Amino acid sequence: MASELILEISNVAWFLLKNNQRKQLYSGNVKIITHPNSADYLIFVFESLEDTSKKYTYVLSKQCLVMKIFPRNYVFSGNDEFFGLIADWNTPHDVISSLETIIEEYSRLKVKSGENACSLLEKYVENNELYCGPPDQIALIGLKLAEYIRLGTVKLVEGIRFVSEKSGTGLKAGGDKLKERIVPNEQPLKVSPTTQSSIAKAKLAGKTAATVSSALVTGAMVAANALSTQITASFNNSEMGQKISGVENPKMKAAKEVVKSTISGAVILLDETVNAGLHVVKEATNATADVVGHKYGTEVRVAAKDVGDIVNDTATAAANVNRLGVSALARRVAATTAVDVLSTEEERKNNQMSRVQIDPITGMQVLMVANQLDQMSQNQKNESVRKRQEYVGLIPQSAQPPNNYESRNNDNSIDVD
Repeated sequence: MASELILEISNVAWFLLKNNQRKQLYSGNVKIITHPNSADYLIFVFESLEDTSKKYTYVLSKQCLVMKIFPRNYVFSGNDEFFGLIADWNTPHDVISSLETIIEEYSRLKVKSGENACSLLEKYVENNELYCGPPDQIALIGLKLAEYIRLGTVKLVEGIRFVSEKSGTGLKAGGDKLKERIVPNEQPLKVSPTTQSSIAKAKLAGKTAATVSSALVTGAMVAANALSTQITASFNNSEMGQKISGVENPKMKAAKEVVKSTISGAVILLDETVNAGLHVVKEATNATADVVGHKYGTEVRVAAKDVGDIVNDTATAAANVNRLGVSALARRVAATTAVDVLSTEEERKNNQMSRVQIDPITGMQVLMVANQLDQMSQNQKNESVRKRQEYVGLIPQSAQPPNNYESRNNDNSIDVD
């Protein structure tokens, strides 16, 4: 038995509906035809004239529930999802009446009315990643794994911070116990002015090293982020990048989430471990200064505290230098690029906007200072080379240094590096 055309409606939209979200599947004409094998069914045929490969069908039967949620807005039940149909407002009223009569005859039609009634476009949020069919179990497992990785990262970070705080508390408590057993000297120990001066100079040098290395890390991170952005853009324009971004099935999405969660978690844990170590060093030096000060008096406590600050700044500078290493920066660029490549366009923009950046004006100021420092360093290097060559007799000693290198001492003494 051949199918017969019962009704044709122009300018309709057909949607997939899931979890209060919608994805438009089709826009155009719909044909309602009889089922070739049963008089109890009707078939809605959505076939694009521009692209014949895009064809959707829906079988209407007594088992189906159709809800009219708004004028010319209908929700059709399915096996694992729902579907929505919106008819154009210019469609004649008698055509709409015929449609509702057909739906009521071949299925169960219910009408929703009242103040809370709203259209499909208002009720359902657009999500173009929705797909038809039952949930993909492998994809669900992958997404759940990615969620567990993120939760595990949070727990590990909390654990690292807890251990770090407990270590600091333990060091302070241990120092308090030691002070209970240690008898302070009757006469506080005096720290000589020479020692105080030396400690002050070392403290200034340590603070400078920590500050400069921190600034260098910031600059390196800005450069690494900019490099990562360029690499991501180039990769996305490549054939492989197009393939990765073009595949949006549930399994691929889950795999991307697992990789992104793993990489992000590893970077966070590395940073947290370094910060925790620096925290423990700081607490240890503070506890030591407190115990020594208890034994030998206020001047020694201040000196020990300053020495502790030197140790803390040195540890910070060392950590910053490690972060400045070529391999460390390369790993961070690779990790950042991998996360961006596996992210959607919107996620990628948000990721890149949230990373450390320098505004153009500050960037120019930094560049000017960096050029001045580089020029000073080069001048000092050239001066040092010239002095060494004069010292060993490779070049004749000049009565007056070149104009670029004026003597810093009135006695014209030569400082051999």
